[in-house]
Amino acid sequence: MQTSPTRVLAIFRHFYPVLAGASERFRRYFPGLRQRGIDFQVVTTTVEAHEPPPLNVACPLLHRVEVTGERRIDLDRRLLQEARRLIRSPEFHGAAPVIQLISGYPALAPQLIRLRRSGARTLFVGTMVEPSRSPDSWAGQVKRVIRQRLLAASFDFFVASSGVMAEEMIASGAPRKRTSIISNGVDVDRFRPLSDDQEKQSLRDRLGLPPSAPVVLFVGNIMPRKGVDLLVEAWQGVHRVFPEAVLLLLGPLERPTLTLTAEREELRAYQQRLFANCGSLLGDRIRFPGESQEVDAYLRAADVFVFPSRKEGLGNVVLEAMASGVPMVLTDYLGRPRSELGVPGTHFDLSDFSPQQLAGHILGLLRSPERRRDMGEAAHRWARQYHSLSGTLDSYAALYQALSQGSRFEAIAGCK
Repeated sequence: MQTSPTRVLAIFRHFYPVLAGASERFRRYFPGLRQRGIDFQVVTTTVEAHEPPPLNVACPLLHRVEVTGERRIDLDRRLLQEARRLIRSPEFHGAAPVIQLISGYPALAPQLIRLRRSGARTLFVGTMVEPSRSPDSWAGQVKRVIRQRLLAASFDFFVASSGVMAEEMIASGAPRKRTSIISNGVDVDRFRPLSDDQEKQSLRDRLGLPPSAPVVLFVGNIMPRKGVDLLVEAWQGVHRVFPEAVLLLLGPLERPTLTLTAEREELRAYQQRLFANCGSLLGDRIRFPGESQEVDAYLRAADVFVFPSRKEGLGNVVLEAMASGVPMVLTDYLGRPRSELGVPGTHFDLSDFSPQQLAGHILGLLRSPERRRDMGEAAHRWARQYHSLSGTLDSYAALYQALSQGSRFEAIAGCK
């Protein structure tokens, strides 16, 4: 007897063709989840003049909602209303659907609790580690307890991508016995090391990069949280030693996910200061290629990857760089996993937020081809062993099925 697929309604404020880290990650999960019997659908907002995805882009069924206003909480409330409407339709009769969110504001608790009471299962997937603040007054302590209880009442289960994130969730109110860690995973077939030097030269020719100059790569949004300003400042020291070296800052300047006008204006001002700080190096030794669908090619063409973020979750691109066998320098950002990425000095170099120290780590790798090779090989092995995409898909599929059927999903080691 054929069983019906497990239905999941994932709520994202933005989805393809708007590229946002968490939503894009789950879009890439979609084909593998479908193969595992998961009917993964998305509730999201409309985008201006959006077009259907190209035929070569796998995309789940999208339920788009027109939302007005700038406040994120208003977007989430409207999307939850649409999710409730959908699960009450005949299409969703049968096994309990799973409602997945990546935001858990206390103000959403009434809607989420109603969803749980109606038979839906709710799942919170963490994407970022936020700074914790200890309340300094009796009233603040009471508010914190209320927020913790609302969070626990709102969701059936919680997923973190690292132990650091899991502990932050638990401190915020997630019950330890209902919290588990699932890696973001990485496609180790797409993100792979170079096959030989000839491939590297071919990639550099195609991407318009110098054939023999050192190339250092950053991938991500050009925004304050990613620490691009720190990297540009550090590059002055690198340039003095390797004047022919090229810094590639690969990522979008525009952020459609910013809903507040003030945020967009702040981002533009930051980028203008960034361009000014590049000085005469802008355009030749410091390049902004923009957003690219060929991150894997850029990684294989680079000599060193640098990720100077100030706050992060696990970091999709960090796993992609590791799987690609590219030696990398990370900053000690808020939320940096303490074990999931390997050992500093072996699988990556770890820098503080000093431009001088960051430049020193970059220079150390550029000066030693042997160390770059050893670090890249160790990182590649680590990514394949602990962060395979197939393992991530198996874990999410098992969790969705357990939630839908009302069965137990074990909290993994470290969260019991």
